[in-house]
Amino acid sequence: MQGALANFRSSAQEWSARTMPPTVIRLPVHSSPWFNQFRALAAVVMLAVAVLAGLLFRQSESVRGRQPVISDAALLEQIDSQVSRKVPAHLEPLLDLVAQDGSTGGN
Repeated sequence: MQGALANFRSSAQEWSARTMPPTVIRLPVHSSPWFNQFRALAAVVMLAVAVLAGLLFRQSESVRGRQPVISDAALLEQIDSQVSRKVPAHLEPLLDLVAQDGSTGGN
Protein backbone atom coordinates (compact mmCIF):
# COMPACT_ATOMS: atom_id res chain seq x y z
CA MET A 1 0.00 0.00 0.00
CA GLN A 2 2.81 2.43 0.90
CA GLY A 3 4.58 1.64 -2.36
CA ALA A 4 1.44 2.47 -4.33
CA LEU A 5 1.02 5.77 -2.48
CA ALA A 6 4.68 6.68 -3.01
CA ASN A 7 4.35 5.87 -6.72
CA PHE A 8 1.21 8.00 -7.00
CA ARG A 9 2.86 10.90 -5.14
CA SER A 10 5.92 10.87 -7.40
CA SER A 11 3.71 10.66 -10.52
CA ALA A 12 1.61 13.61 -9.32
CA GLN A 13 4.71 15.67 -8.57
CA GLU A 14 6.23 14.94 -11.99
CA TRP A 15 2.99 15.81 -13.76
CA SER A 16 2.71 19.05 -11.77
CA ALA A 17 6.30 20.01 -12.61
CA ARG A 18 5.73 19.41 -16.34
CA THR A 19 2.39 21.20 -16.66
CA MET A 20 2.91 24.14 -14.33
CA PRO A 21 6.42 25.53 -14.26
CA PRO A 22 7.21 27.41 -11.05
CA THR A 23 6.56 31.12 -11.28
CA VAL A 24 8.28 33.76 -9.26
CA ILE A 25 6.08 36.56 -8.01
CA ARG A 26 7.98 39.73 -7.38
CA LEU A 27 6.36 42.04 -4.90
CA PRO A 28 7.04 45.74 -5.22
CA VAL A 29 9.58 46.98 -2.73
CA HIS A 30 8.77 50.29 -1.12
CA SER A 31 12.09 51.90 -0.51
CA SER A 32 10.95 55.49 -0.52
CA PRO A 33 11.70 57.42 2.67
CA TRP A 34 8.11 58.61 3.12
CA PHE A 35 6.84 55.01 3.17
CA ASN A 36 9.35 54.09 5.88
CA GLN A 37 8.34 57.16 7.88
CA PHE A 38 4.68 56.20 7.51
CA ARG A 39 5.40 52.70 8.82
CA ALA A 40 7.33 54.13 11.78
CA LEU A 41 4.50 56.56 12.56
CA ALA A 42 1.94 53.75 12.34
CA ALA A 43 4.00 51.64 14.74
CA VAL A 44 4.25 54.53 17.23
CA VAL A 45 0.50 55.17 17.04
CA MET A 46 -0.30 51.49 17.61
CA LEU A 47 2.06 51.38 20.58
CA ALA A 48 0.48 54.52 22.08
CA VAL A 49 -3.02 53.07 21.68
CA ALA A 50 -1.94 49.84 23.35
CA VAL A 51 -0.39 51.71 26.29
CA LEU A 52 -3.47 53.92 26.74
CA ALA A 53 -5.78 50.91 26.60
CA GLY A 54 -3.69 49.21 29.27
CA LEU A 55 -3.78 52.27 31.51
CA LEU A 56 -7.55 52.63 31.13
CA PHE A 57 -8.07 48.96 31.91
CA ARG A 58 -5.85 49.20 34.96
CA GLN A 59 -7.67 52.31 36.17
CA SER A 60 -11.06 50.64 35.81
CA GLU A 61 -9.78 47.67 37.80
CA SER A 62 -8.61 49.95 40.62
CA VAL A 63 -11.96 51.80 40.66
CA ARG A 64 -13.78 48.47 40.93
CA GLY A 65 -11.55 47.52 43.82
CA ARG A 66 -12.48 50.66 45.78
CA GLN A 67 -16.20 49.87 45.86
CA PRO A 68 -17.40 48.72 49.25
CA VAL A 69 -17.50 44.98 49.66
CA ILE A 70 -20.80 43.67 50.98
CA SER A 71 -20.53 40.66 53.22
CA ASP A 72 -22.24 37.39 52.37
CA ALA A 73 -24.66 37.77 55.26
CA ALA A 74 -25.71 41.23 54.14
CA LEU A 75 -26.24 40.00 50.58
CA LEU A 76 -28.33 37.06 51.78
CA GLU A 77 -30.40 39.38 53.97
CA GLN A 78 -31.00 41.74 51.04
CA ILE A 79 -32.05 38.85 48.80
CA ASP A 80 -34.30 37.46 51.52
CA SER A 81 -36.07 40.81 51.90
CA GLN A 82 -36.58 41.05 48.13
CA VAL A 83 -37.88 37.50 47.83
CA SER A 84 -40.22 37.74 50.83
CA ARG A 85 -42.23 40.63 49.32
CA LYS A 86 -45.77 39.88 48.22
CA VAL A 87 -45.36 42.00 45.10
CA PRO A 88 -42.44 43.85 43.51
CA ALA A 89 -41.75 47.35 44.81
CA HIS A 90 -43.09 49.08 41.69
CA LEU A 91 -46.45 47.26 42.07
CA GLU A 92 -46.99 48.06 45.78
CA PRO A 93 -49.22 51.12 45.04
CA LEU A 94 -51.48 48.84 42.99
CA LEU A 95 -51.69 46.37 45.90
CA ASP A 96 -52.65 49.24 48.23
CA LEU A 97 -55.34 50.34 45.77
CA VAL A 98 -56.76 46.82 45.56
CA ALA A 99 -56.72 46.51 49.35
CA GLN A 100 -58.62 49.83 49.69
CA ASP A 101 -61.22 48.79 47.11
CA GLY A 102 -61.76 45.49 48.85
CA SER A 103 -62.30 47.11 52.25
CA THR A 104 -64.67 49.85 50.97
CA GLY A 105 -66.57 47.62 48.54
CA GLY A 106 -67.99 45.39 51.29
CA ASN A 107 -69.75 48.30 53.13
